[in-house]
Amino acid sequence: MISKADTLIIEKAIEEVELKNLGVTQQFLEVHKMVYSDNKPKIARVDTDKEAEAIVYFNVENEKFFLAVYLDLRPNISVRWINTEPFHSVYFRALSELCPFRI
Repeated sequence: MISKADTLIIEKAIEEVELKNLGVTQQFLEVHKMVYSDNKPKIARVDTDKEAEAIVYFNVENEKFFLAVYLDLRPNISVRWINTEPFHSVYFRALSELCPFRI
């Protein structure tokens, strides 16, 4: 469930993507396209692990990286910076000569 604070963080990040207030956002979106869902930029993740900041990761069309919107949460929710973050996947595969595979 999304909290009210998360909703405000998401709204502020989407506002930056749509209005392109920062020059880096303008430059990025001249070259790349965002993935949209229900007429809104598609969000891959919202990171609120740190107390005073958050990061909203947006999917980028046909790319293996995300557009990351960094936000300060105090004193008000505000966009601090825009960057790209790589897409990483971790897979685990276990093989054993002692334990047979059972379904």
